[in-house]
Amino acid sequence: MDKLGGEIDLPGSRRSPKFKLDTTVVELLPAKDGLVIGRHAIIEVQTMDYHGSYAAATQSLTNALKLHPREFAAQLERNPGWASEGIEGPNIANVFKRTIYQALFKFQLGDHAECAGCVLALPESVWLSWHPHLGAPELRRQANGTFEFVGLTNDSALSGKGWIQVFDCDETQGQTPNPLRITRIIRTSARQLAQLAFEKAPAEAMNLLTNGNLLRATLQRRIAVFWPTLWPSKHRSKARGET
Repeated sequence: MDKLGGEIDLPGSRRSPKFKLDTTVVELLPAKDGLVIGRHAIIEVQTMDYHGSYAAATQSLTNALKLHPREFAAQLERNPGWASEGIEGPNIANVFKRTIYQALFKFQLGDHAECAGCVLALPESVWLSWHPHLGAPELRRQANGTFEFVGLTNDSALSGKGWIQVFDCDETQGQTPNPLRITRIIRTSARQLAQLAFEKAPAEAMNLLTNGNLLRATLQRRIAVFWPTLWPSKHRSKARGET
């Protein structure tokens, strides 16, 4: 990616969006006149998206290094706030919403005959944060150690070319930085992810809202703040506590 000019640009048209392939693996095959390009593979890595500027944290770490050149690591361990000064927590919903479209689009591209497939790599924390957005899908371990989603209507649509690889830092190793380890390899497809995100998760949300008439009760309390004469006093008393 770095040596050959960065991301691969997919030109847009009136009927398709412009897109970038962050990392592409290309197969080079021998030919009579030298080499030819074989299949390619698409890799998408999505880490957690933190907000805010790194300026304050960088300044704190720089000052700490000047004050404690020999004990910097020990001082940082005792003062971890130096590394996060001015950094806001991630907006998990935005991370998912921004990534799911790219993932669906690139998984579908990975199904093309000239493509070896598409891999979406996610840190363990990001994968766990995605569970509610995918309807908390159940996984089944296969004989080869990989996983597949359970209970989807389009299970037969798997081409074997779409994968989610979940990774984490192996803190048990005495290396710095910690090496990465793969915790799950999940075979999936654009259709499966679309079903989870746009069918299963909304169905679970609606089931929660309609269980005990939660949605209607919430709307009623909100309206009672502005139109208290519509509802009995018990609803008005609850409504006063809402902001």
